[in-house]
Amino acid sequence: MDISPKDRKEIRQMAKRRAIIKAARKILADPKQEFNAAAIARELGWNLPGIYYYFENIQAIKEALIVDLIDLSVKITLDAGKRGATATESLLLAFEARVRYYMDNPNEFDLTWSTFGTSNTSQEFLEAHLYPPIQQMTLWFVKRLEIDKTKGLIHKDVPSRKLMSLMTFMAQGMVANYLTLQRAKGSMYFPLDEMIQEGKRILQAALKT
Repeated sequence: MDISPKDRKEIRQMAKRRAIIKAARKILADPKQEFNAAAIARELGWNLPGIYYYFENIQAIKEALIVDLIDLSVKITLDAGKRGATATESLLLAFEARVRYYMDNPNEFDLTWSTFGTSNTSQEFLEAHLYPPIQQMTLWFVKRLEIDKTKGLIHKDVPSRKLMSLMTFMAQGMVANYLTLQRAKGSMYFPLDEMIQEGKRILQAALKT
């Protein structure tokens, strides 16, 4: 099938935007580099106007990167959850997947949450770009939990949405604490594997009470 000149232009522009986001991600992962459009241009071997042709300002680049990072977080969680035969298995698999991925990829964890926390994004941006994928992920798990309630597999009074939030907060908190200890050259009293299993036990108990 022939591609129209307009479509070819859009494909090229999309590829250029992806290249800018990839370079921005690399720069943000390096604490020695200052994050600005000039640094991104140097990383790509472009001139500065080339960056601003595709993004209005550095805030727009940071917001595009945040969307990428949140999409990755959602994908990790859903991919793991879909392997579960029950809602309980799905939630426990998602919890472990999030912890292990970010422990293996600490820069991705730092980028996701530090960038999100310091981006000065507007409420309109959050509602348009971030809340929808997070809501989609949450609703997938909530639907599974509600189905298993009707089957008597989990307690009928379990607050599904709150439990989903608890899972994500537990995973994020565990990773943050372990990474902090690692970077401070501190010793971890409990091995990570043991703490993951304990987190899963807590979640499993919550589903039954």
